[in-house]
Amino acid sequence: EKSMDKARKGDPIKTPAQLAPSIFDTKPVILQKTDTKLRYTKKDWIFVIALTLVYGILAVTNLGSTKAPDSEWKGTPGTTVTLTFDDTVTIGSVWHDGGITGGSGSKGTTAFKLTGDDGKSVEIDQRFGTMYRWVRNSSLHSTTKNITLTVVSGEAWINELAFFDTAGNLLHVTVNDASAAALVDEQDCVPEYPSYMTGMYFDELYHARTAYEHLHNLSVYEVSHPPLGKIIISVGVAIFGMNPFGWRIMGALFGVAMIPLMYAFGKRMFKRPELALLAAGLFAFDFMHFSQTRISTIDVYGVFFNMCMTYYMYKFIKMDLGDSLKDTLIPLGLSGLFFGLGCASKWICIYTGAALAVMFFVKMITLWVKANKIKNAKLTKAEEADPAVANARKFPARFIKTCLFCLLFFIIIPAAIYSAAYRPYYTAQWKPNAEQTKIARLRAAGQLEYNEEPEGEVLTFSEKVKTYVDGVIDNQKYMFSYHSGLNSTHPYQSAWYEWPLGNRPVWFYSGGQNPDTTKFGTISTFGNPAVWWICFAGTLTLFIMFLRNRFRLNAEIFFIFACMASSMLPWMLISRCVFVYHYFATVPMIILASVYVLKHYEDKFYYIPLERGDMISGGAKFVPKIKFIWLAAAIVLFAVFYPVISGIQVSREYIRALEWLPTWTFFGTW
Repeated sequence: EKSMDKARKGDPIKTPAQLAPSIFDTKPVILQKTDTKLRYTKKDWIFVIALTLVYGILAVTNLGSTKAPDSEWKGTPGTTVTLTFDDTVTIGSVWHDGGITGGSGSKGTTAFKLTGDDGKSVEIDQRFGTMYRWVRNSSLHSTTKNITLTVVSGEAWINELAFFDTAGNLLHVTVNDASAAALVDEQDCVPEYPSYMTGMYFDELYHARTAYEHLHNLSVYEVSHPPLGKIIISVGVAIFGMNPFGWRIMGALFGVAMIPLMYAFGKRMFKRPELALLAAGLFAFDFMHFSQTRISTIDVYGVFFNMCMTYYMYKFIKMDLGDSLKDTLIPLGLSGLFFGLGCASKWICIYTGAALAVMFFVKMITLWVKANKIKNAKLTKAEEADPAVANARKFPARFIKTCLFCLLFFIIIPAAIYSAAYRPYYTAQWKPNAEQTKIARLRAAGQLEYNEEPEGEVLTFSEKVKTYVDGVIDNQKYMFSYHSGLNSTHPYQSAWYEWPLGNRPVWFYSGGQNPDTTKFGTISTFGNPAVWWICFAGTLTLFIMFLRNRFRLNAEIFFIFACMASSMLPWMLISRCVFVYHYFATVPMIILASVYVLKHYEDKFYYIPLERGDMISGGAKFVPKIKFIWLAAAIVLFAVFYPVISGIQVSREYIRALEWLPTWTFFGTW
């Protein structure tokens, strides 16, 4: 026994991470069918359901109000409306909630004037940056019984007007014209004070607006990204209305769906429920994941589909010759389907598509070499009957079938999904414009009288197809030109090498309109230090250990590095201004990389010695507890920083105390 103990102590421990073969390994080993099932235990189900429910509650709590004016009044220059109070009042402030109007810039192109009986008046600009939010104006100090609204320029679009006296009380007001009743018919929607809960902020002005335009067949404003993300946003608007909750709920639900997806990633890669919980928990309580999925922008959809398509590609590259062609095509088909959905949401998925292609061809070429070696090997009768050998002998045909399948699922179907997403553009803009152009051409040629309208369909089938295809192609040219030629600067931009440590958060929102001036609400997007800072160290450790030949380039490391490269290299190679939220797609990978390193050390210092019967020191007994301490730290920091990622009102002193780095600002100024 003593000699055996001595031999065991002298036997260096090799962990599964160190023993895992290289992704390029072509040894003619005949493997059985891969077990691709996740094999969730009761503990797994408890972990994933509990974590998803907890995060789901956090995600929808204070997401936005469902009460917003949904009837609008529109007026052209010269239009007037008289509003009457119950008695003579002194106006302290005027609030208005406007729709899509006004143009961009500091002044905009639309304005309306409010004039009291005493002749005092104020001219209020409506501009792009103030749509679907309550705007307060305190310049009209009129003592009056009536207010005359006059549209000065542009087309005014007012969802609701609200008047307050000098004491801050909401004044009851009526209109003299029933056609203008929408101006003051939803006074119950007037909030205590304007905030993110009652209006748009940051790039919601682009994406939530476009979702509304899709629903109402209007010309589309935001065309610098593919349409699918905004179409998904429009689903929430269709169900809940054009209100903050309605335009944010779909993003929040996709953010919730990322949690069980990340858990599945962790379970598939690490096998242990506790490590899967760690991976999913770190992602759930990351600040950026929370803030980016609760704002109505398209990043969440691109990242979600990105995770889905890489998940299924990882499943594919873990399979081998023992698996049937049918079994390997299922994850490939799902990866391609999500690739198409992702590309139609945001171009970041096209970048990841390059990583998918690299992983696919590396795997297929490796299998081809391995299949040839098996075919040329001397095999026993039992080995000859193995399905893996039969698959090896038929591999050239299998390779061609798989490539043709990928041609369908990674090119044809994604192209179809991508093109189909442009239907709202076609119905609202491209088709009407093409019809008007053709009618004008027919009239100019004398084939149609000036006042005559054509009968039936104006465009032929081929003309409709050409209009659609030309529109899609033109938009791709515009998007490429827009993003490649964007030379503007921004106070919150940051270089790619600043992202891993969250050096410069992007400030989304400030809510300084609380009557209690000691309180402030703010939303910024950046990383949880317990996630990003530790994962930066973990990812760096993995890279160094690989360079020092501690790990081979196995399937897991190859997958992580390929995904990280595809999500980071594009931003490293371009000169346009970029922001820390472009790192969002990389966050799941740095978490997986770091948990991979942690698992290696757990195996080395605790689980393998425990299995071998070695004596485990006190320090080694502590190793399995690290994951729980790490997750607890992430949860604690999430709670501490919750006010600056959620927008809830807290004291200014508390917010200022969270500005840990000189480059962190949660007030919008340094």
